[in-house]
Amino acid sequence: MWRRFTLSATLSFLLVLGAGLSRAGVVALQKDDPKPTLADVVLVQAWYGDPTSTGADVTSIVQPALARGDTLRVSASVFTDTAMNHHKVLWLKYTVRGKERTYYVPDDQTLFFSALLDDVPNPGSYQLISANFQGVDVTKQVSTMLSQRVVAIPVSISAMGISDPARGADKTLRLTFKLADGDMRVLTGHEGENISLKTILPLNELPEVANGAFNSAETSSFASEQVYVPAGENALSQPGTFTISEGLLRPFQLERSIRADFVEHTGRNGSMAMWINPVRGRQPVLLWEEKVSVQPDSDYVFSCNASDISDSESLFATIVLEVDDARTKPLVIGDVFKWHEIRLLVHAGGKKSVHLKVWRDVLPYGADGAAALGLDDIRFVPAATRS
Repeated sequence: MWRRFTLSATLSFLLVLGAGLSRAGVVALQKDDPKPTLADVVLVQAWYGDPTSTGADVTSIVQPALARGDTLRVSASVFTDTAMNHHKVLWLKYTVRGKERTYYVPDDQTLFFSALLDDVPNPGSYQLISANFQGVDVTKQVSTMLSQRVVAIPVSISAMGISDPARGADKTLRLTFKLADGDMRVLTGHEGENISLKTILPLNELPEVANGAFNSAETSSFASEQVYVPAGENALSQPGTFTISEGLLRPFQLERSIRADFVEHTGRNGSMAMWINPVRGRQPVLLWEEKVSVQPDSDYVFSCNASDISDSESLFATIVLEVDDARTKPLVIGDVFKWHEIRLLVHAGGKKSVHLKVWRDVLPYGADGAAALGLDDIRFVPAATRS
């Protein structure tokens, strides 16, 4: 009998869409392309430490990684820091073709150097009205960052230099701006992400997954090879069906599977998730698909939260994320009735749109991967930095 195992960490992949790669792993721009490249970035100085002070000079560590075009994981071990300080960030001061920029990367996140090339809106084109981090006013901190010509606002308690406002919970930063024409614009980001300031102005077409949190039972925004059935008692009694609801109210009968107290990923009242009893068989099954627009030569993170809700020793929830020709390896979710995040990091190359897909795949060693499962919080966002 096949036995379950515990998923010990979030699975992430970095892949590039399309051809024409440089040694740095990004699409090479043509010589006559007016867009800046990493060759145009001049690092002035890099510090690591408390965001309210200068910190330790780590320019000699960051500079070689920038020259190679690598990613850089921000942690005390990388910068050989032994000081006891729970609020640490990597703070970069640099120029792009002579224009000054600043970038913050909190602890335990990854810096994608391509994010340093993001545009910064003209300060006269917007005004920060308020910044709220899970109930904590951080307007002063964000205003300071904006005055430094920061490229993106990090959603991180360490970058803000505050105590955790909601320990263990998913935290959100909400920024409210007033544009020069009088319009109001609200930007939000989850902990571990950066809010790119180029999105203040509604001039950029940004990728957005419609109803990716399944906060309504609307199904027209995405495609699936499974058949939708309204939520209710034993709604998923037949394989090849899915429903959208807040939790598991006896949705199906599969061996020992009943956990009426198991709810969608965030645990918020009124929020919902996609619950699936996939068709059996040894063929991959498309669970969810949507097309989104992208900005060429940009990095993105495609992610979702998945759970195995079968509680069966013989069935496995096996997930694959796909963005056009980039795919994760099949991931078996071993812990039942627990949510696990899966991420795929991609580079858009020259593309202007991509197809996002979530598959139920088969296992390479012959076991049935057809366990019932839940999907929630499907997102596709600019990469910048993510934990």
